[in-house]
Amino acid sequence: MATRKTKYLTKALRCPDGSRKYIRGKTKEELEAKVQAARMQLGMGVNINDNTTFVEYAQTWVDVYKRPKLNSQSLETLLIALNTHIIPHLGAMRMRDIKPVHVAAVMAAVKDRSHGVQMSVLNIMRAIFRSAEENHVIMRSPAVSTIKAGGRGVKEREPLTPEQCAELLHAAKNHSDDLYAFVLLGLYTGMRRGEILGLCWDCVDFDAHKIQVRRQLALRAKKGVELTETLKTKGSYRVLPMPFVLGEYLRLRKDRTDGVSVFQIKDRNSVERIWHNLDHLCKFTAGGKPTSESAPLDFHCNPHLLRHTYATRLFEGGLDIKEVQYLLGHSTPAMTLRIYTHYDRKSRQQSTAEKVEAALPGLTMVL
Repeated sequence: MATRKTKYLTKALRCPDGSRKYIRGKTKEELEAKVQAARMQLGMGVNINDNTTFVEYAQTWVDVYKRPKLNSQSLETLLIALNTHIIPHLGAMRMRDIKPVHVAAVMAAVKDRSHGVQMSVLNIMRAIFRSAEENHVIMRSPAVSTIKAGGRGVKEREPLTPEQCAELLHAAKNHSDDLYAFVLLGLYTGMRRGEILGLCWDCVDFDAHKIQVRRQLALRAKKGVELTETLKTKGSYRVLPMPFVLGEYLRLRKDRTDGVSVFQIKDRNSVERIWHNLDHLCKFTAGGKPTSESAPLDFHCNPHLLRHTYATRLFEGGLDIKEVQYLLGHSTPAMTLRIYTHYDRKSRQQSTAEKVEAALPGLTMVL
């Protein structure tokens, strides 16, 4: 039995570039609806004959909007997220064919990833589609507001107590001089890990007791590292006070060092060895899983916790938010405020408990 072919109604629209767009529908009503939608897109300046794929537009977006502005490490992080999580799903699709369901499918594929990874993937897609909308490649972004990132957020870590700092420094000193130097710089300057490892002796002013932050050691693909003067943000370039204890240690270290850098980092393995050694000091991981019974520390520590502890100590010392923002190298107060909010909440809880205790009259307990 012969299969009956479906007949389509067709109408041609002329595009601004002189080309024709042929629109088809099974019924007169369907055709008219499609024609009206096409005319609306044309009226908004969208080229309905544009066959640009997502991967083609994403490459243009990276080259025009991101590559000139981002440092190499941030650019590499963006490209990893784009190439790993987004392009495998959307790359071959035409930009004008991508619908919210396709964006939702990308997010479904990363549902087991952390909240941070999901936010990064969603923000990249939103930025690309917003750019395409502004450039009239599409009429509206398919990354609609109802699509949200899930996953568990990073647990708010408590800063190290003074006693834990002392234990950590003692354990690091017994382990290796490099690890001790890293921990000491982290606790006494709050520098980011790349800034610590990129510190050179020409940025250490022993007479003025200051450290200038103007370089970082950036990790590269294929086990590479690069000492660069391109920092994370403009606010990252700063001058930090160097406490006496840190200054005295760095004087001794400089006398024992022949190179221009505080740390002699040759490759990515050298960097990862420091993180591994820091983990090796702890009996438990950040998630509470046991590591080694012989580890000297009952608490977990990572490079960022050193920075968080430094920031908390600054607030405890009475520095205001703008001062702490500068010392941490934050480009905006938002990150600094998050740390301050955590510190202030704990301080208020303790203060409130003391006030309640003082406000209540002394009562004789009746048993």
